Amino acid sequence: MDICQQTQLQLNEIEREIAESQPLVSNKIPTAQLQNEYASDDKIAELMKTYKYIRRIRGDGNGFYRAFAFGYLEKNLNNKKELERFRQLTYDLKDQLVKLGYLDFTVEDVRDVVIEIIDNIYKEGNEQSLIENFCSPSYSDYLVAYLR
Repeated sequence: MDICQQTQLQLNEIEREIAESQPLVSNKIPTAQLQNEYASDDKIAELMKTYKYIRRIRGDGNGFYRAFAFGYLEKNLNNKKELERFRQLTYDLKDQLVKLGYLDFTVEDVRDVVIEIIDNIYKEGNEQSLIENFCSPSYSDYLVAYLR
């Protein structure tokens, strides 16, 4: 086995360990826990004044997109009007992307999964349903692909 294969095996093992130990999106964690991790940082006290909780997002290269989407949907869990607006925007985006050269069936597949996520949240309207959707790699990965 050459060095490239060994490196790839090691990277695969690291990714597997991370996936087993870190959810894609965590449950709420009190911001006070940050004091232990960042004891020397004075900004934590300011964060604690503004925010009672945080969520950890797996650092897999897609964290920004996942955090953005989760935050947006969590903020609008009970805002049916905004969820309907987002659903319509998602639905309409397919034709625009096809005009730009994206493959119809690929865009449609991603769009359909994102709409399913929106519909799940619209029907359930609760935090647990949102977390379950985002902690499902198939759902979460499609949502990240959509945002990218």
